Amino acid sequence: MAELIPDPAPPAAGRCAVRHVHEEDVARARSLLADDDTYAELSGLFSALADTTRVRLVHVLLRQELCTCDLAATLGVSESATSQHLRLLKRADPRGPGASRPHQRGDPARRRGRREPQRMSGAHRHGPDGHTHAVSPNADRRRLILGLALLLAFMVGEVVAGIIGNSLALLSDAGHMLTDAGALALSLVVIGLAGRPPEGGLTYGLKRTEILSGLANGITLLVIAALIVYEAIRRLVSPPEVDARLMLGVALVGVAVNLAVTWQLARAERRSLNIRGSYQHILTDLYAFIGTALAAGVILLTGFDRADPIASLVVAGLMVRAACGLLRDAVRVLLEAAPVGMRPAEVAAAITAHPSVANVHDLHVWEITSGFPALSAHVLVRPGDDCHATRRELEQLLDRRFGIEHTTLQVDHVARQGDLIAIEPASEETHRS
Repeated sequence: MAELIPDPAPPAAGRCAVRHVHEEDVARARSLLADDDTYAELSGLFSALADTTRVRLVHVLLRQELCTCDLAATLGVSESATSQHLRLLKRADPRGPGASRPHQRGDPARRRGRREPQRMSGAHRHGPDGHTHAVSPNADRRRLILGLALLLAFMVGEVVAGIIGNSLALLSDAGHMLTDAGALALSLVVIGLAGRPPEGGLTYGLKRTEILSGLANGITLLVIAALIVYEAIRRLVSPPEVDARLMLGVALVGVAVNLAVTWQLARAERRSLNIRGSYQHILTDLYAFIGTALAAGVILLTGFDRADPIASLVVAGLMVRAACGLLRDAVRVLLEAAPVGMRPAEVAAAITAHPSVANVHDLHVWEITSGFPALSAHVLVRPGDDCHATRRELEQLLDRRFGIEHTTLQVDHVARQGDLIAIEPASEETHRS
């Protein structure tokens, strides 16, 4: 605590002989003050330590790591009361969400502080099924900026050509390109928001803005698909005259530009719903230009004017398919369902297969954001076994076998042999309550 209270600079001799405010001393003293949030957190900590039981608990934990049952026995209080004291101390912890805590090595904030820098730094992690690479957000940002620049340049070219050639079709397509540019711009903003550190009440930061971005992109694709279907049906009923040569030339340039942008985004971290949303926007636009080029070729060769709206209907179908995938995955994360491909029943079976584990319950597996799974569970260890070693081994198992680095395991001893109960399989759709 002494290090949090700086020593004020001693006043110069004779400064206070006459009563008045010494501006220099006041300015120096104010520069030493912390922000109001820090003092509010410290005040909460002092309030939490006003209880003698919690002071004794902290004193014990500073010298030895103990599980809840051992703490309760040491302090001579019930396990439920000990758990309540621990919760109050955690809520009053002024060190922030990234601080380490002596009681739980599996605490999510501590594990995030230890492991997440590796995930965000562009390093790679080896596992039993090979190795996976984490792409740096800075690399994704550069690719998005390059793709956005290409789209904007092409859009400006379409506007100029549309004005010179008096072509409504080119001006309409420039408007469509504006929605793609907007999707890339949104992804850039979200990358910046998701990279902010946790603070205040946002204990996970703004990571889930990636999910909201994916949701917005999915909805936008559905709206664009509906507009294309409406216009295509109108043109099937009454096909307008089109300049097939101009249509073919613009479509070929559009294919080239969108191929370049698609290639850039294909190298980005597409596990992120944020990046996937932008990628699907550009990919469906690429399909649209390919369809437009094919339709223009058919019109030039056969004069069949309805080829253009037919190609548009095919592209609209591809948009709906991509949008449904984005919306499904975004809603799964928002509902805190288990990650796709991860069965909570298998996770529970792997935990209970440990020779020291008697039972596991309250098992929850969910995703904070794309590619960031999390798990919490209450594990009962057989009498006489080392609960701390068991917890460490389970953390390693979950990381190695299931790729779950962010775990919170409450590990306690079974009080009596008669407390061993049958293990019921966890539901496959387990989610955090």
